[in-house]
Amino acid sequence: MREEDVTIDVEGDTLRVVANSSKVTDNSKDGNIDIAVDSVYYDKTAALPEKADMKNMRATFFAGLLKIIIPRIKLKKSHREEYEILV
Repeated sequence: MREEDVTIDVEGDTLRVVANSSKVTDNSKDGNIDIAVDSVYYDKTAALPEKADMKNMRATFFAGLLKIIIPRIKLKKSHREEYEILV
């Protein structure tokens, strides 16, 4: 599998990874026909969490392994204080 065989799409809150690869090997010898076809197809869809930071999402492909990093959005914590009011 090569990097150009992999497609990553994000639509709304859905991540889709599709990989499609095929390889034809001709081992014909002495008039005998020997052709092998290896084909791989992978299609995976996953729902992304609400806190996914799509702008900083990144993917790396190395030695046939795909790694997708989806950071979370850091929400600011509100400093809420409660007071008791006696009436």
